[in-house]
Amino acid sequence: MSPVWTIVFFLATLPFCVLCAAFDLTRMKIPNWVVLGLFTSFLLLGPFALDLPDFGFRLLQTAVVLTIGYVLSTFLGVGGGDGKFAAASAAFVAVGDYGVIRCRWASYRCSRCGFIALWDAYQRWNP
Repeated sequence: MSPVWTIVFFLATLPFCVLCAAFDLTRMKIPNWVVLGLFTSFLLLGPFALDLPDFGFRLLQTAVVLTIGYVLSTFLGVGGGDGKFAAASAAFVAVGDYGVIRCRWASYRCSRCGFIALWDAYQRWNP
């Protein structure tokens, strides 16, 4: 995919991601029209930006992420809207980028846990 299409994908997803964050923070619910709008933007732009096998594979990975989201929603209490939004946004991520995303998420979580541990130690020693 060319850098131009990367920018187009970014500009197409940005309003939906901002809306999703705003609704999730204010109402704790993600409306279906936001998720459908995000996925529809992929369905409209994807065939022009990607070749047919890559487009089909990204639709398949969307179905896999949606299935995982429903399983997590059913058994572990993850929000259903979160699973649907993850599935709709998974179409925009290439499989080769999942390692980078996973490393960034892990480093974020580790730094957050380290900060919480330091704060807890500070609170215990300085009442």
